[in-house]
Amino acid sequence: MKRIAGYIGAALLAALALAVLALGGEPPQPSLATAGPRLAAIFVGELSRSTRPVRALAFSPDGTMLASTGVDGVVRLTALADRRTRHLFDHPGGATALAFAIDGSAIATAGYDGAVRLWRLSAGAVRIFHPSTAPIWTLAFDPAGTRLAAAGEDKRIHLWPIDDSGPGRVFAGHSLNIWHIAFSSDGRTIASGSFDRTLKLWDVASGHLLRSVTGHTEGIVGLDVRKRDGLIATGGDDGTIRLWRRDGVPLRTIAAGQFVDTVAFSSDGEWLAAGGRESHGRNAVFKELLGRRPDGGHGVSARIWRVRDGAMVAAFDRQEDDVVAVAISPDGTWFASGSDDGSVALWRLTRVG
Repeated sequence: MKRIAGYIGAALLAALALAVLALGGEPPQPSLATAGPRLAAIFVGELSRSTRPVRALAFSPDGTMLASTGVDGVVRLTALADRRTRHLFDHPGGATALAFAIDGSAIATAGYDGAVRLWRLSAGAVRIFHPSTAPIWTLAFDPAGTRLAAAGEDKRIHLWPIDDSGPGRVFAGHSLNIWHIAFSSDGRTIASGSFDRTLKLWDVASGHLLRSVTGHTEGIVGLDVRKRDGLIATGGDDGTIRLWRRDGVPLRTIAAGQFVDTVAFSSDGEWLAAGGRESHGRNAVFKELLGRRPDGGHGVSARIWRVRDGAMVAAFDRQEDDVVAVAISPDGTWFASGSDDGSVALWRLTRVG
């Protein structure tokens, strides 16, 4: 029996070695910019920690609070002034996405159950919508703050008025699940990114598909729209961040050095934050099998890029697992990241140069 077990162990090790050789090492890592406008980041601390992964976070429109939630279903609103919890809600079954109302008076959460909950912060009252029976991965309020859009595993975008003043609309066209959506600043279009590798642009008024564009060689997981001019950023499992004109014309590709799970513009549009996980190279293989990386450290899990030229201006390696949610505060002084290790971390940002 020992000899058989030895043969099996040797075979497993040989298979592991072949897998590592086949997958190769990590992709080339970007270097921090040393010239031009940059950001210095000081780690402030963890705002919260759960035994379950974080899935979403967002700063309030006035920049005084950070909302976070995740697989444990706990929706926590933390005041930045003293880092204390001001509101605590529960999304049964686990939460996957959240979004602040435009005026900051409410927060919407979505979950694995396909339900969307709208929480009024002053009264603590909640309304429940059921746009889908499948998990929802992304939420967005329109710029007027009167409608909600949600999308996810059912490959459709659901849009409806939050006061039930009229019928909803469904946008169908993706062939795989939708990971992220965002409105244009005028509310006339919705951009969506999907596992089917396409970026799609939709006309809100008619529901028609305006354009479907390709470029990513793997699924699009992160997406955001710059408010001032409609510039679109996407991030994907191909290890790239891509910038697109508002009409879908490609502008720039950034080699991110890792899978990209999330992207978010700063309010002024000068910076783009991104979070993710290591590539499918040997660090990722050893981390999954042995719980550690042969190259040491946690690996850089979040970065901030300068939009005008794609230079990396800040890197973050405090969290021990993949970063799946990032946000920059409206005034640009705070950066927050949420991780699969259950932590929500906070940094203070200072402009340099």
